[in-house]
Amino acid sequence: MPRIAVIIYGPPGSGKSTQADLVAERYGLIRFDTGKYIADVLRDPKHHKDPFIRAQKKRYDAGLLCDRRWVFDIVTDALKRIFRSGYGVVLAGSPRSSEEAFGFPRRAGIFTLLRKAYGQERVFVFSLLVEPRRSILRNTHRKLCTVCNRQYLFQPKAALRACPFCAGPLRARRDDRASVSGERLHQFETKTKVLFPGIQKLGFTVREIDGE
Repeated sequence: MPRIAVIIYGPPGSGKSTQADLVAERYGLIRFDTGKYIADVLRDPKHHKDPFIRAQKKRYDAGLLCDRRWVFDIVTDALKRIFRSGYGVVLAGSPRSSEEAFGFPRRAGIFTLLRKAYGQERVFVFSLLVEPRRSILRNTHRKLCTVCNRQYLFQPKAALRACPFCAGPLRARRDDRASVSGERLHQFETKTKVLFPGIQKLGFTVREIDGE
């Protein structure tokens, strides 16, 4: 198992999660899904009475980024546990804000943490390129298995009603509504994609891949 870190960027619906799953399986890495991790924390019943968590959940469900310091803290804590386990890691769409990527005063960002944990030459960054209209189309035509979490991009004539892998029922993702998908695309373009020059300035190469 190689001790490496792989980061896959791309707009909503570009296939980040699918590619991250394949990379994790191929190289024996731990697949850390930041979006799912945040969603799990927000939907944990033990947090339902917490006004801060409820406010973050409202932002998340609207396609907006959550409080950056809060996301930074819970994500970096989770990543440090992975580092200590001795495994490599693959991330999809994260870090997604300047603070997550480059840190706060007296707090190192995720790229610095990855460099210390794995070494500069063992951190690989990819960007999946997908046109905005294709991104929206994919997001509004996909379903998620409620049992195994596999995602399926529905074709116009598809009649799939259950997961062909585990037969679990399928549902649309709450954040895949057209209005929310548009906001998520806007957030990527204005908050995440603009990180690339800073990432390159740190000495990492952002390799572009045709995601169409």
